[in-house]
Amino acid sequence: MRKDNSPYFKPYLDLENTIRDRTLWKTVSKIEEKITVFEKLRKAMRIAATSSRHGINDEGQKGNIRTIEKRVKTFRGWLTRRKDYPQNQAAEKMIAQIDKYWEKLFADPITAQTPAGPILIQPQRTNNILEQFFRSLKRANRRRTGNASSSRMLRTILAETPLVRNLENPSYMRILLNGKASLEEVFAEVDIDTFRDAFREAQDVPEKIPSKLKHLIAMPDFPEKLLCMAEKAAA
Repeated sequence: MRKDNSPYFKPYLDLENTIRDRTLWKTVSKIEEKITVFEKLRKAMRIAATSSRHGINDEGQKGNIRTIEKRVKTFRGWLTRRKDYPQNQAAEKMIAQIDKYWEKLFADPITAQTPAGPILIQPQRTNNILEQFFRSLKRANRRRTGNASSSRMLRTILAETPLVRNLENPSYMRILLNGKASLEEVFAEVDIDTFRDAFREAQDVPEKIPSKLKHLIAMPDFPEKLLCMAEKAAA
């Protein structure tokens, strides 16, 4: 028997201890149970669809918010009626979070007035957009510095620095340019003395400003350098 199955015998010996590890199987069972719960929840909320190639970056499927709310109610009832629910602290915490933010999760669309007429904007039901932005910020920092940790960068950057990423948004750029052909024309209208006055006022705010940025602001050609930095960040 061993001779007939010789290609499989060595891998079996290597995995034998793992296969006989009952603690591991209990852990696997718990993970599989959590996967079942997550699959039901994301199907109810129509987020991170299994058919999508974007994984956790998937922005979700469109659907009627009242229908989604009804599905989440069904999911909530299924989970809380389970026999093991009173002993499942993770499930209880999740339900507590859903209940806490229920009104925000299923808020009615916001009516916004535009030149083309009123439009409806559905508020985001998750913080997926912010998480995507944070991950992209960390990736950019790793490519630029080679450092896996981004904590120092996040502590020292100006609070408004992430707004540079808006330069990738065509709608934002149209508002920012306000009829101008380029950012150069916009910066050309900035009075450097006014900017330096604002910077001196900002020094009174308890916010750490990188020393390199202080040197930049003192330069006569600071607007041009700032424009160059913004274009590189947006590239």
